Amino acid sequence: MARTIFGTASLARSHESGPIRINLAGRILRLEWSHSGLTADYIAEAVSARFKGSKQVHNTVRHEIGFLANELIENAIKFGSGESIGVEASVEHDTFRISVTNIASAALMPKLLTLLTELSSGEPQAMLLEQLEANALESEPNASGLGLLTLLADYGARMAWQIEDLPGEISTKISTHAAITVPNHEAQHHGS
Repeated sequence: MARTIFGTASLARSHESGPIRINLAGRILRLEWSHSGLTADYIAEAVSARFKGSKQVHNTVRHEIGFLANELIENAIKFGSGESIGVEASVEHDTFRISVTNIASAALMPKLLTLLTELSSGEPQAMLLEQLEANALESEPNASGLGLLTLLADYGARMAWQIEDLPGEISTKISTHAAITVPNHEAQHHGS
């Protein structure tokens, strides 16, 4: 089985099962964009609940985790084959980690691989500005990659994509791993 990793490889290698584990059953749910928002909101609220002591910190953490989770789940739906999507999330010290796994549509793999190659080799802030400028000049803007570029450039997300060809199938398994820094709840709790 061929395996390729784009981005921060250590995120893909250090994958541990998180305390939040969700399986979006593709064929049963007929996955749509609304599933991504609902799932992301649930994860964001579950993780940010520990910060309810400070409304500002709670809202910031909830927003950042919600945006990250929503973007990754939306991409799994966008590039998926309609199969189930697995989501795992956890917080350890000052790091929120999320992994989203799906089976990709063979027809969309060339577009996805091009996007991942660009994201892994470029400077996110410059690429984000370039994409925004290109969209402003086009009559039909191409928003491809804007969410991921925003996560990398503005949220400091560290990301990895693990691509695995499935044996005997024309499908490809994609695991997207991401991590962002959140306040260290334990340090805040002990410091109060």
